Amino acid sequence: MAQPAEQFHDILLDDIKAHPELITDILFDDDDLSLILEKRGKTVRFAYLRRYGRDTTRILEEAKQEYAQKAQEGYTREQAAHDFLDAQEEIHQQLTSS
Repeated sequence: MAQPAEQFHDILLDDIKAHPELITDILFDDDDLSLILEKRGKTVRFAYLRRYGRDTTRILEEAKQEYAQKAQEGYTREQAAHDFLDAQEEIHQQLTSS
């Protein structure tokens, strides 16, 4: 699934040498991700993009398709936001009543 990359961050090679955890902490995170590194002189630019599992991607794609269909039927962003808040409240009530 295509996703926008996180913002690029610039860091000096000397900083990476002194504090390699600035990069390694990203790699040791439990989430799947893509990491982009670009070195220019003594500066390294990096960005990372979180990757999601198949189930999460499938659910998101289904939601996008459902929203696109509803948008064609006149469903507005305001209605979507209101429905989202209602769903959050319903989930909260279900979790606290268990």
